[in-house]
Amino acid sequence: MKLPFPAHSDGGAYVFVSYAHINSDIVYPEMLWMHKAGINIWYDEGITPGSRWSEELAGAIEECTMFLVFLTEASVRSENCLNEIDFALRRKRPFLAVELEPVELPPGIELNIGNRQSILKYRFTEDHYRTRLLSALEAARKGESADPSQAHIVPDSRIPPPDRAPRTVRRRGSGQAAETATSRAFRFWPVLLALLVLAAGVAFYLRSPADAASEEASIAVLPFENISGDPDIDYLADGLADELITLLGGVTGLSVSSRTSSFYYRNQPALLTDIRSRLGVSHAIEGSIRPEQQRLIISIALFRTDNGQQIWSRRFETGVEAVSSVPAQAAAAITRHLRPEIRLETVPSISRDSPVSAGAYQAYLKGLDFLSQPPSPEVLSAAQLHFEQAIREQPDFARGYAALCETHLVFFRMVRSEDVDLHHDRAKEHCDRAITLDATLAASHKSLAVLYRDAGRFPEALKEIRLANTLQPNSAAIHHELGKILAVLDQPERAEVMLRRAIELDQGFWGGYADLGDFLYERGRYTEALEQFKKVHELTPMNGLALVSIGATEYMLENVPAAEAAWREALTESPESESRAFWQAATWMGISRLNQGCYEDAAYWQQQAIRMSPNDHRLFGRLAESCQLQLGSPDAAIDEVSRTLYRRAIMRADEELNINPNDWESIGSKALYLARSGDTEGTDAMIERMLKLQPGNPDALELALLYAHQIGDLKSEERLRGQLQSLNYPSRLLQTNPFLSEATTCRVQSAITERLICTMETVIPAYAE
Repeated sequence: MKLPFPAHSDGGAYVFVSYAHINSDIVYPEMLWMHKAGINIWYDEGITPGSRWSEELAGAIEECTMFLVFLTEASVRSENCLNEIDFALRRKRPFLAVELEPVELPPGIELNIGNRQSILKYRFTEDHYRTRLLSALEAARKGESADPSQAHIVPDSRIPPPDRAPRTVRRRGSGQAAETATSRAFRFWPVLLALLVLAAGVAFYLRSPADAASEEASIAVLPFENISGDPDIDYLADGLADELITLLGGVTGLSVSSRTSSFYYRNQPALLTDIRSRLGVSHAIEGSIRPEQQRLIISIALFRTDNGQQIWSRRFETGVEAVSSVPAQAAAAITRHLRPEIRLETVPSISRDSPVSAGAYQAYLKGLDFLSQPPSPEVLSAAQLHFEQAIREQPDFARGYAALCETHLVFFRMVRSEDVDLHHDRAKEHCDRAITLDATLAASHKSLAVLYRDAGRFPEALKEIRLANTLQPNSAAIHHELGKILAVLDQPERAEVMLRRAIELDQGFWGGYADLGDFLYERGRYTEALEQFKKVHELTPMNGLALVSIGATEYMLENVPAAEAAWREALTESPESESRAFWQAATWMGISRLNQGCYEDAAYWQQQAIRMSPNDHRLFGRLAESCQLQLGSPDAAIDEVSRTLYRRAIMRADEELNINPNDWESIGSKALYLARSGDTEGTDAMIERMLKLQPGNPDALELALLYAHQIGDLKSEERLRGQLQSLNYPSRLLQTNPFLSEATTCRVQSAITERLICTMETVIPAYAE
């Protein structure tokens, strides 16, 4: 490749550039940019013919103002580059490394580079990268060095703080000839820096008030990097990041992205500007961990996401027995940096002094690692075992009890089995114990709130979530839960405020948009709901539940082809995965085909859903409807197959109501199942109770309408139709519902090769107890 310019050779100050020759195509443009900016560059093409290579190379390094190495996968494997780096460090040359691509540094280079400065180009836009490079060279020009008072805290080896920039090396000579290295090589900088300051000032005045507020208060703690190469300590890297998220979340005036949002960037490099755009944060925290002999080296750095500037960095060297104190120390230092007006003793999450034994803390972090994975009985059981080990190691470990509470809570919400009451009781027991040990644990109050909401104990849920919100006022998760509780307490205006505030606090968490979408959907605001569900899909493209919600909303907007297309995409998930997306998409396909008069198709899809979720009463009720219409008509005497399925649905609804007696959908559905089975004793009161719990929910009103039609209550039917129309419920769905109008003949071209014909042999044996 053609040389970009002659290497510097007139005896003035220069920067020595080390690189792998195979990378000339990407390194030469970097050198050319610096050369045009007035920086003198020496590189090995400057060696004179006939000279001894090693001697002239060594002399060039010894005389350089700064040693700059461009790191790539090729350069870290190059013996020449390794020798140049080693020689420059032994000669104590001012040192700067620029990583042009993600590079796994060999232990030798990692150790040798040590505390020297590095810039990760691939993490920034071109402009931000140039600014960081100029800043590093300007710091070298000024001769800035480390603060001796911080000698006991080693700066991050990969991304050091500004106070550890390389020192300037002056030219040899005296008098006017002894000009500084920067008088020529950096002569353009005052003008350039002035322009950068001006640009920053313009950007400041043009930004919106919302941007200004978020710039002062929002942080994403990115997944910590395990640079040891040992996957057995991945849990430690993730756990320390988790702990930092929790601790900073308790600081008034700071909003911290959830783990779900931040850990989107696990194992993938990202521009800080992308993080700012996706998560809506003004700052990002990076960290790494590696063992070194009997110590752990934990490096943590804080960046601005608008310009990539690093504004704080520390490297903690600690033994395993004291690692639990590192997150609190880091959180305190970051809080002092971003919120100097806050007295740390007023922040319980940081100021509490409760040392944790090494064994308990490691078991706790391993439990967190399992709890953060997609839930399954096996994963939750593993988390439970580790948390139980943690509290055996340290019986007063409040966070261990809080995590056990959360584990049993997930079990309770996921598994509807004979153990469900056990999980409910254990969750409450462990949360109560955690609060007894440490009443300032917001997570415990939030878990209790979820537990009480799932059990239909709404006033108690509201009390606990308000306590959690007092302890952690900027938690998106707590605002999510508060919004959901206010919604079931029929306070929709306040609920919506909380749900939208949760999104403001954590713009990268897909669950916030899903919660708001559900809220809007349940109030007939389908166009707004669709916007939220599409945002969920944008944030989590592989999330089948987002596709189910998009399909359901398109269906309510009377766009059936788009709805079925979304459900089919969700159905591509493997049935063996026990995916909620699969059975929910299958259920909706069944509903759509039933309303199109395709009863064999509808029964097929409902049976597929039941195979994935055999404890859901709604699925048995839907299959009973499909078989009832397949074998007769809504007005004919009910057949034995459908009757048996309705009975199964009633039994499953009762199991749900034993858990949550205020579950409106189970109450209303049970009333409808009983009416269709010919038993209407007490069903009117059940419908009234459902409507009292959900007075403005279109789905609840539809259930009440189907019930009124079933029992021949024409007056109530007319009133409910009017209410549904006022809530934008599509009239076409009422006109095509075979239980509310004349059945139609199926005209759908079906791709199903195995339609379900409802007989006692094909349906009932599959669901025998």
